[in-house]
Amino acid sequence: MVLLFLVETLPLLLELEALLALEPIQHLQLAAALRPLVQFLQAAVDTVVDTVVTLEIAVVLEVEELIPQVPEDLALVDKDLLVALVAVVVLTLATVLGTATGSRWALGFVPGLTVENFQGRLGGQWSADHLVWQQDTSRVELSKVIFAWSPLCLTRMTLCIEQLKTDQVSLQFPPGPEEQSSGPVTLPDLKLPLAIELGDVQVGSLLFNGSEELKGLQLAAHWTAQGMQIESIKLQRDDLSLNLSGTLTPTGNWPLNIAGDLTLPSPGTGPWTLALKIDGDLLKTLNLHADSRGYLDGQLSGELQPLAENLPAKVRITAEAFKPSADLPDTLQLNQLVLTGEGDLKNGYQL
Repeated sequence: MVLLFLVETLPLLLELEALLALEPIQHLQLAAALRPLVQFLQAAVDTVVDTVVTLEIAVVLEVEELIPQVPEDLALVDKDLLVALVAVVVLTLATVLGTATGSRWALGFVPGLTVENFQGRLGGQWSADHLVWQQDTSRVELSKVIFAWSPLCLTRMTLCIEQLKTDQVSLQFPPGPEEQSSGPVTLPDLKLPLAIELGDVQVGSLLFNGSEELKGLQLAAHWTAQGMQIESIKLQRDDLSLNLSGTLTPTGNWPLNIAGDLTLPSPGTGPWTLALKIDGDLLKTLNLHADSRGYLDGQLSGELQPLAENLPAKVRITAEAFKPSADLPDTLQLNQLVLTGEGDLKNGYQL
C-alpha cells in the first residue's frame, strides 16, 4: 500500500514543482521548500523498486531450486505406493494361507487335485484324510496326511518342515518308451536358494505302480549351502531294514559319507546285521566296508559304481570260521573263508 501511494503521488508532486517554477517570484521560496521533499520521495521510490526487483529474482531462483526436487517427491510417492502394494499382497497371502477357508479356496485352483476332509491352514499345520493328484494316466495318492511347517523360518532363508506324515504314498506312472542306454547317469550341481530343515518325516509305505517298494521310512535331515546332513534315515522292505546317518554334498562328483546298520534276512534262527560305512563319490565309485555279525561273523569290503551303466561292483568277504547251517556237523565248517565276487548286471556277478 505504501509503495502504491508513493508511485501514484510522485507524478503529482513533480507537476506541482513545475507549476511552482513558473509562478512569480513570491512562490520561489515555496518551490525551494518542496524540492527536498520531492527528491526524498523519488529516492524512496527507487529504493523500494530495487528491493522489489531483488525479491522477485530471489523468488525465481528459489522456485528453480525446488524444481529438481519434484522427481524425488514423485519417487517418494512411488515408494509409498510400492509399500502399499506389498502390504496388500502380504495381507492377501495371510488371508489365503492363514485361514482354513482361504486354504480350501486356494486348493480348489490346483488342477487335478482332490482333497478330502481338509483341516487346518496351508500357512502352518494341516491334515487331510485323502489327497489325490491326477493328470492323464499319472496319479499320486496320499492317505492320512499331516503336514506342518514354520513360515517364520523364511526370514532366515530356510524352509522348515517340522512334520510330514502319511500312512501310504501310492505312485502310478505309465511306463515310458524304452530308451537305449547312453552311458552313466549324470547329476547336476544343486544349489538351493533356501536351506531346508526336515524335522520328522514318516511314510508308512510307498507303492510304485501297485508294488510295495518300502515301508517304515523315517527321515530327519537339513540341507544347507555346504550340503545335506542326514541325521537319521530309516527304511524297511520285507525283512530288510536300514538305519543310516551321514553327509552328502550335491556338487561336483557328489561326495558321500554315511554309516549305519543294515539288518538282513537270516537263513538261520539268529539275526544278521552289518555295521556299514560307505564313502566315496556318488558319480564315480563308492567304497563299502562292513562288519558282519550273526549268521556270518566276518568282514566285507567292496566297490560299487551306483550310477554307471549295468551297475558294476566287486566284493570281498572274509571270515575266520563259517558254518552255513547250525544243523551241519562241525567237520563241514569253513575256516579262513575268503569269497570274492565281481561283475555287472549285463554279464552277471561271479564268485
